[in-house]
Amino acid sequence: MAFGRKANSPGTTRNPRSTTDIPHRPTSRGNRNFFRANAENIWFLHIAYWLAASVGIIIALFNVIPYERAVRYLFGRAIADSGILEIVSQVPVINAVVGVSAITAFWIIGIVFWGLLQMMELFEKFLRRNRAFMQYTIDDANSHQKYVIHEDDDPLLVAMKQFYNRLPLLTMRDARKAKLIAYTIDLCVCIWIYPPIENGGPGELMIVLLTGQWSLIAWANVVALFATLFIVEIVVDILFWISDLIRFVQVGMKLQ
Repeated sequence: MAFGRKANSPGTTRNPRSTTDIPHRPTSRGNRNFFRANAENIWFLHIAYWLAASVGIIIALFNVIPYERAVRYLFGRAIADSGILEIVSQVPVINAVVGVSAITAFWIIGIVFWGLLQMMELFEKFLRRNRAFMQYTIDDANSHQKYVIHEDDDPLLVAMKQFYNRLPLLTMRDARKAKLIAYTIDLCVCIWIYPPIENGGPGELMIVLLTGQWSLIAWANVVALFATLFIVEIVVDILFWISDLIRFVQVGMKLQ
């Protein structure tokens, strides 16, 4: 009877319960500690995000330089040929004011031109990172009914059918076309401002590449060229990556 009481005592009934809880407690405690640590240190991700954004702004200022130079070259020559500068140069004070205004105008036009190209280059990336847009586009493309084009269709009707059949993916296609056009213009401007061969054009560059005369390449200009072309997109990818980390940590915290 004594052994029966011990078997039915509260101390013995807690043993099976505790043994079943042992495998789960370390795991759940470890998960909570992990996300609690991230919750306490999530400020680090926010600081990293804003540091990367600040670096992107500084890089953007340097990337505007080629476009400011291009605008100054194009519009500066037009102003010089008009003879306005010769008349204004007679008054020193007004000359200084007009000079500052011209420089400011060159920078403003260069920033606008550069910003437009960057928007065209990054538009597709922002669309692909938008989950709602991607989901709607995929669903629309899968359920989209296309018109059959017949041989006896009017040319205008054929064009309308073709346009309608391309509608679900039209935005992404236009974004890719805009990206290609923007990168082409960006490359031309950068090669003009940062020529890979000092005082040389594309013909000289091809000769150097074919003959392997690497010492004639201005590597500083090559680095500046590639940085102007791709560094903004790299910074944007880093910002997207950090923002995803912040979102995943916040989601993990809510699941605990």
